[in-house]
Amino acid sequence: AMYVGTLAVINLSSCVVTGNTAATKGGGIRLYNAQAVIGGCEITYNVAGEEGGGIHCKGSTMSTTASTVSDNDPENVFCDECEGCTDS
Repeated sequence: AMYVGTLAVINLSSCVVTGNTAATKGGGIRLYNAQAVIGGCEITYNVAGEEGGGIHCKGSTMSTTASTVSDNDPENVFCDECEGCTDS
């Protein structure tokens, strides 16, 4: 799993984020007041204890293209004041 914190900028390309676990939020990726560009990635089979099994996005800007975000628990993507984010 990865945590992207305050003012950080990350570009993920052709990546696989799978089989991770978080006690609370963001089993695969957790964004907090950050910017993320995610392209051509597979984010699958991650688990979070509360929200955002695949991606948890709070107060951030996120864009995803040509990526698969599926089979995460409790949901694939959780958005909280996150530009470019769609709950799924």
